[in-house]
Amino acid sequence: MNNSKDAEVICHFKIDGSIAPIKIKVVDEDGFTQVFAIKQYKLPKQTLQSQFSYQGRASNDTVYMDYDCIINVFGTNKLIKLRYFVSEHKWKII
Repeated sequence: MNNSKDAEVICHFKIDGSIAPIKIKVVDEDGFTQVFAIKQYKLPKQTLQSQFSYQGRASNDTVYMDYDCIINVFGTNKLIKLRYFVSEHKWKII
């Protein structure tokens, strides 16, 4: 995940507890803020990633959800992947 970029995401939290991303805001490589509406997304799969201590016990479990999203960038649809880290309440473009 070396090429990941932090993102601000506006979401809709549904009655069933699922999260629907609506818009993302990122700072581009030139330092400008860009806002993109999410046109479509694929429902995520929740993943548990365990980081083990030297004794072999899980020391830090990370639960995240990956969303495949389509955004429109200057007239062209682009597929991006958003990752939501549940316990940290943070979003990244990966």
